[in-house]
Amino acid sequence: MAQVREAAIRASKDVGFTRNPNLIPSIETMAATRGRCDACGKDPRVLKTLLDGRNVCRTCLRVLRPPRPDHLATYKQLDELRRKGLHVTLDTQKSDVPRLRRVARARGLGIRGVNEATTNHELDRIAAKRGGYYEFHSKIRGVSKYQSGVARCVKGMQLVVLREPSNPHDQNAIALFTPKRFLQSSKQVGYLSAELAVEYAPKIDRGRVIQVFVSQKTGKDKRTRGVNILVRERRLAF
Repeated sequence: MAQVREAAIRASKDVGFTRNPNLIPSIETMAATRGRCDACGKDPRVLKTLLDGRNVCRTCLRVLRPPRPDHLATYKQLDELRRKGLHVTLDTQKSDVPRLRRVARARGLGIRGVNEATTNHELDRIAAKRGGYYEFHSKIRGVSKYQSGVARCVKGMQLVVLREPSNPHDQNAIALFTPKRFLQSSKQVGYLSAELAVEYAPKIDRGRVIQVFVSQKTGKDKRTRGVNILVRERRLAF
């Protein structure tokens, strides 16, 4: 048992664990052991080893770590963020976990001025400066209803990307329009596919810029013509 305690203490030093009386201690993931619980004294019990060296049974562990509400980060997520050097408290929201993971990755790249309060918008701006471009080809959906807009498309034209969160069929809908030109109004061409909309709608809502270019018109001898597109996204560094 003493060897298990020493291993837990060494692990706590390796991950830079700081004993803070305001925080419930983290748990180092180790193989389950059996023995006497240091909290209730019952023996034998299946034990978990805390980073402070105590071996506690699952019943006492539930007292030390009561169930978390769904809107708060889990204990496992808090442990992960602490091991990465972030100062998080028990009231950390679950929705903040992805942003805090990005903060940790930015710090790992040596970027200064990034802390737990840095917003996603600021992280996107910093990451875009250190990143490049990511391009791929796709096809516009729903063109049969917008043939007047398709007729205006020419190879290389940059289309206007517009989010439609109030679309009754898909709240992630992303519409594509031809640009306004002299004596010509903008015409809708169609939509990005539902698969791409699920991925890019949150990014656009956060202010990310997605560029869409016409690469080819298809169906020359058919009544309904289609449009192939090149989607360009600014690749973020983290």
